[in-house]
Amino acid sequence: MKKQSENVLYGLKEHYVQREWLSPSSLSSMARCWRSYYFDKCGVRSLGARVAMQFGSALHAAVPLVIEDQHIDRAVVAFDGLWDEELADEKGRNRAGAIKSLMHWLGEHTPEKYPYDLVPPPPGAIVAADGASEWEVTLAWDAGAGLPVVGKVDWFVRHRETEDVWPVEFKTSARMSEWFLSGFDRNPQIIAYAVGANMLLPKPVRGVLVEGMGVSKTRASCLRHPVYVSEQEQEDWVLWVQNTAADLQECEESGVFPKNLAGCHPYSMFGCGGWGCDFADLCRLESWDEGLDMYSLSAERDGGGVRKALGLEPKEAPDASA
Repeated sequence: MKKQSENVLYGLKEHYVQREWLSPSSLSSMARCWRSYYFDKCGVRSLGARVAMQFGSALHAAVPLVIEDQHIDRAVVAFDGLWDEELADEKGRNRAGAIKSLMHWLGEHTPEKYPYDLVPPPPGAIVAADGASEWEVTLAWDAGAGLPVVGKVDWFVRHRETEDVWPVEFKTSARMSEWFLSGFDRNPQIIAYAVGANMLLPKPVRGVLVEGMGVSKTRASCLRHPVYVSEQEQEDWVLWVQNTAADLQECEESGVFPKNLAGCHPYSMFGCGGWGCDFADLCRLESWDEGLDMYSLSAERDGGGVRKALGLEPKEAPDASA
């Protein structure tokens, strides 16, 4: 076991990017499994994850433009700017599938069907030049964790009747359903956006609006799911962040990122079926080199706009050519 840990962990050590801020998604990754978090922050990606991530990012850039323009012309240009058609697969993740999904999104987000208006970022928010879209808003705040928390809200909307402001989180899935979206109830990423928004807005938000787009070769779909976040959940979230950040400091100082065996599969964690960890195959290997046909290394997104807003020096990206 010692040999396996040295080969897998320290063979990648030079690629690990030490944290200078905490993101909601990284915090969830830490809580799930430190070894999985370590691989992710070294830039390890499976081919399937790479395709899904790039397709989702391209749609993130496109969908708010559909709401703003009430047509898809600029949205398609934004999608094309981030998507590589060479990654197209048989699951509907391709340009034609994206256009079909954007057309359906347009039909479900007309003023008659969509009771919300896009609103500018709240005062004090960061609008980073390297954001997924011109509507993406970066929230940064101190949660008493030693590092700032930085969360990226896809866009903000205001309900036309109640005038309530909602942060919006956009999600894509091959199996879009109410069951899928209900998984974001009491989700730490969602709670984080409510906490961050309440640090900036004069009127507390009631929660976060989760907008889902189905990505499928057979049919386009989209759903909305409001997640209401209580004060107690926000207090619990702050304590969770502080404890997780303390564990992160210990891992980085020791150079040891232990594996959580219960996190390898949903059955061991929750007693139910589902998808296993993307890095399960890598964890079984004797050395990193054996996984080159299943995984690749890519430089982590630089986050230059966030770094500038936080007053951090520009950082040279790690070498992903190894």
